[in-house]
Amino acid sequence: MDIRLSKEHGVNPSLSYCPICGKDMDVVLFGRLPNDEQAPRKVPSAEPCDGCKEEIDGYEKQGVVFLVIDDRYHEFKNKSTPWVFFHSLHVIKREAADRLTNGFTKDKSKVFMDLSVAKRAGIVKDPEEGER
Repeated sequence: MDIRLSKEHGVNPSLSYCPICGKDMDVVLFGRLPNDEQAPRKVPSAEPCDGCKEEIDGYEKQGVVFLVIDDRYHEFKNKSTPWVFFHSLHVIKREAADRLTNGFTKDKSKVFMDLSVAKRAGIVKDPEEGER
């Protein structure tokens, strides 16, 4: 893989962090960005850290894991970098999850869901309505 060097910022490094716990993970080399912009200091990783992966795997034994993604994701989804803004994690018993999703989760252990959809489904409440 080739990296186009930025004239001003070189390899234009950034630090990725776990989208769930916030732990620093890897160095990301952006190289030359449009308009030779400087890369952000930190960016969310597309994957959770090993500790969070293990924790999620443990939750899968209890039911279906719903990883709720913040609506800010839509601002970036058409970009070349898969930005993910994690909002919250919820575990729902398989039978309830299958009813909630009309059977969509029948053969799934993890599901990503937009925050707006999770609110409509009653998985996440608005802060004004009480705790999440």
